[in-house]
Amino acid sequence: MKYPHHSVKVPGLHAYAERYLYAGDTLHLKCTSTIAYYCTIHKLDSPLDKTEEATLLEEIPLCEGKIQDIHPGSYVCIQNSFSAQEKIETLAIECWVRPWEILHKQAIFSQFDFCSEEGFLLGLLPGGKLHWRLGKQSKTLLQLARQCWHHLVMNIESDRIKLYCDGQLICDEKREQSCYFPSTPLCLGSAQYDGVAGYFLDADLAIPCLYSRPLSPEEVNQRLLDRGTSAPQNPTLLSCWLLKEETGSTISDSGPSQWHGEIINNGTWMTGGPSFDSSKVPRYESYSPEVDPSRGHGLRLASDDLYDCHWETTEKFRIPENTATCIYVARYHYQWKGQEAHYDVTFFVRNKKKSKASILVVATSNTWAAYNSPPFPESSTLNFYPIHDAPECAEEPPVYSCYVDHKAGQPAYQFGSRVPWPSASPDILFSENNIGYSQALRLERNFHLWLDREHFHYDIVSDFEVDEDPDLFEGYQTLAIVGHSEYWSLGAMQKLDNYLENGGNLIVLSGNTMFWRVSHDRDTGIMECRKWEYKK
Repeated sequence: MKYPHHSVKVPGLHAYAERYLYAGDTLHLKCTSTIAYYCTIHKLDSPLDKTEEATLLEEIPLCEGKIQDIHPGSYVCIQNSFSAQEKIETLAIECWVRPWEILHKQAIFSQFDFCSEEGFLLGLLPGGKLHWRLGKQSKTLLQLARQCWHHLVMNIESDRIKLYCDGQLICDEKREQSCYFPSTPLCLGSAQYDGVAGYFLDADLAIPCLYSRPLSPEEVNQRLLDRGTSAPQNPTLLSCWLLKEETGSTISDSGPSQWHGEIINNGTWMTGGPSFDSSKVPRYESYSPEVDPSRGHGLRLASDDLYDCHWETTEKFRIPENTATCIYVARYHYQWKGQEAHYDVTFFVRNKKKSKASILVVATSNTWAAYNSPPFPESSTLNFYPIHDAPECAEEPPVYSCYVDHKAGQPAYQFGSRVPWPSASPDILFSENNIGYSQALRLERNFHLWLDREHFHYDIVSDFEVDEDPDLFEGYQTLAIVGHSEYWSLGAMQKLDNYLENGGNLIVLSGNTMFWRVSHDRDTGIMECRKWEYKK
């Protein structure tokens, strides 16, 4: 991580790599393991459920294992802020917040270190109780309603500490001591302990602001009525983050301080602000956020946001120049509870130098990613991946997917590719062995094996590649979509339309095809899917 960040351990063995490469590229495997292992790399050409018989490309010797933690939790880090040991004289902190389920102590707005007990903090306690701290002084107040916007103003005066919630003065305390800013950065959605970020927020934020002096009751009410739609016109304004970027990993300070912030672990844009009523947006009619004057801006944070493990490479393998366009597997072999076990990392290879086959099979990798819950299941000797409700590791890493909300109830819209995806394993069952059901790669391999048996020449690529390469379909006589091809990008669908209009042939042996729209961000490796229905 770029900045010190609370870590979570994931016992057992977990790994990931690039999800697709080209012949001649180098595969970078990134593994965390509390146990010894060795690794073999195969072309996936074996009979069903017999990956160990697949063509062996490389065997990587025994390794004792390297433990690599994960660092979930999104927040905004503002490095250029109040100077360390600067005395806190007077200050006003303003923010709109919409909390989800508050399961642990969380920070909304802070420059605070729990180790030194210096600085200020506005936060929430389990159950959603509003809480503030100024140095060693603290106060716990009313409980905020879940999934409702609340306007908060914390006034730090020379001799008083006041807190307004939705325009009402709910706290007026005598200030007990002098207090100084710590050396830690200013944070939205986090506070620090001994310089390490933690106490991550499960809430939506809108238009956080700082002022050099307290706000009057009239000014508080004026800001409440504004509903977060505009920057304050106040001569004592220090900083204002309008959150109008709606994309990217930086937020701009429109105030005179110019304290710009960096979003860690992505967060979620396009949530709307306090003035926005999402129930008025029709599902099947046109709607443009850019021209909706009531939409406002917000940033959603989650204590379990994780899109890139940032693990170090533990094994490398250079893909031979003559490698076929197909699916490959890196298989980790290890002992678990006295029995042989394995863990598969699936990846695709394309060879642009080889002649194209007559048939192109498009694997439903978007769907595999959508169903990747949990990405860190307990290590097991079983070939069973209990989708959605699989047991978590003891350290409780993230489990969200297109079908599982974030831990605090936020609907999950974004899914990283730089994390393990055990749902893509070629032998995984989504049911008990006696049922033998799978809807991911194992299901699709039945078609691949049939093509082999009937001596058809074919290539296999992933959904990810279709989204990226505008000319991918050119030169193929027939495309085949097999399995559960539920998630498509707009660009991929348009390419398919163009292919058919130009005389191409299409075989569809897929259920629930093209139901949900996704998009891919190549820079972050994130797939986004905004499902309409959300169950509270």
